[in-house]
Amino acid sequence: MLYPWRNTPPTTKTLSTASDEWNAESLSEDDLPDFKTKPVVPLIIDSTLNDTSQHVGLICPKWESYDKRLQLQKDFSENCTTLASLSPDFSIKLCESPRFCGQGYFLVSRTNKTTCTTLLQTNISHNPVTNRYLKETVGSDAFQVTFNGPQRETPALWKHLGSCEYKLPFRLTNPGRYTVALVHTYDGFKAVDEVVEDVWPRPVYTHLLGKGFEVDVCTGCPVYTAAGLAKDGGVRVCGRRETLKGVYLRMTNETERERVRFKMYGVPYIWEPLGCRLDQTFELNANKSCHGRTPRKILGIGDSQVRLLMWALNRRLSGSRVPMNQTSRTYMELRASHKGASKTGGTDLVVIPHEHLDVFIDVIGYRWFDAKLKATGTEKLLLPFDTVVFTLAHWPSSGVEMGGHFSLERYVDLIEHIANSMERINQRRVLVHKKKPIHFIWMGVNAFTIKAEGKESLYDAQRIDWRTNYRLKVWSEYAERVFRRKGMSIMNSFDATLPWAQNSIDGGHFHGTPAMDAQVDELLHKLNICNVEDD
Repeated sequence: MLYPWRNTPPTTKTLSTASDEWNAESLSEDDLPDFKTKPVVPLIIDSTLNDTSQHVGLICPKWESYDKRLQLQKDFSENCTTLASLSPDFSIKLCESPRFCGQGYFLVSRTNKTTCTTLLQTNISHNPVTNRYLKETVGSDAFQVTFNGPQRETPALWKHLGSCEYKLPFRLTNPGRYTVALVHTYDGFKAVDEVVEDVWPRPVYTHLLGKGFEVDVCTGCPVYTAAGLAKDGGVRVCGRRETLKGVYLRMTNETERERVRFKMYGVPYIWEPLGCRLDQTFELNANKSCHGRTPRKILGIGDSQVRLLMWALNRRLSGSRVPMNQTSRTYMELRASHKGASKTGGTDLVVIPHEHLDVFIDVIGYRWFDAKLKATGTEKLLLPFDTVVFTLAHWPSSGVEMGGHFSLERYVDLIEHIANSMERINQRRVLVHKKKPIHFIWMGVNAFTIKAEGKESLYDAQRIDWRTNYRLKVWSEYAERVFRRKGMSIMNSFDATLPWAQNSIDGGHFHGTPAMDAQVDELLHKLNICNVEDD
């Protein structure tokens, strides 16, 4: 009998012997296929993974990209130095590669293991899988490491090794001396807690290293500059779908591009992609002839994060040298057109300020159907556009009254729903409306300012805001998985904005920092307005 339990009375028989007609393994929940397979993430193999060099001593950093997953796994435990900690609660070691300059990690460990054991017994999520993941992988404490020197870097890399010991890896590409700030930002799981709803997760923001602590990255090695990279024609063109890994190099003011950006931000750093080059930045009216080669209509949809990105994109395409206003609310609706030599079209940019991603979520409000166009309300909204740049920004992690306090599970469900809606729109767009699929570009998740004591705002303490970088990073990684599975382009916004999170002019946006132009650089490369055919 295939299903022996059918048409039989309930039984309390224990199925523990081999002679039973069926066993526990056959009682799986169902036999439905799991169609949400994990997408394949390209693995970046760099020159430091297999040391075949005959060079004696430390090897200078190469201008190459690297895989953060592999960097996190590297073991330099045989070359560690104990550092003086400013806090009695933590011990600190600096472990560096004995072979490759600029690679290493900080090991930060709680000194009181009894406190650690108590913390790890806390339930921080109503979902048991999330609860276990956050406790085992993220841990109860959060940190931020910032390097200032020939390169500005705040690595988006951290891992809980167990027993409240944390690994904070770094990889610096530009040689020279760096000052380092290692900050303990949150304790007691406040950075990721999904259970406590009525208390704002207040940062501790305690510096763990003395002021002026420095590390040396092979001072005698060749230094990378924006001017030098611009002259290197042998570097391949960056890919257009995957996230771009880049670094903020200290300016030498050799190029007009550097001088203009310094006047805009007053910060001597400029972003460059690692191991590849951008072929269309539209910097200082360059590439202007590309407009109209293929007429483009680009929609930005989301909230203030994507609005500011689109306004910054418009500034770049306009050749403007004027910095953006400090008030983010200045940048709302946008309708702009950029023309080249062609008289038949150009590049049109549109932002509709009150059209958020609820067009993909709120089926009640967008259920109406245009019988003439054979299009739903959302399909009709998107019909004129060939590209949609979108983000959920920070609202799911804001205060409850602002619609936030999403758990990780709920956030992923929301992302899945949006991705499925976009996929369905493109299917009908091709079959019903006979148009090419929309190129959806996930802007990503920007980092957020850690509000140290005395700097809280209405959106933080009073509204019990949940926006923390540890939470946003986990969300960003899940979102990348979902949208990569659907074949969408993905921007590396979290990594690009994290080094400037404490420099935001309003505590939540980056239009007054070099991160804004870094995001525009990556977006333009993915838009491919010049319609370059890639290999």
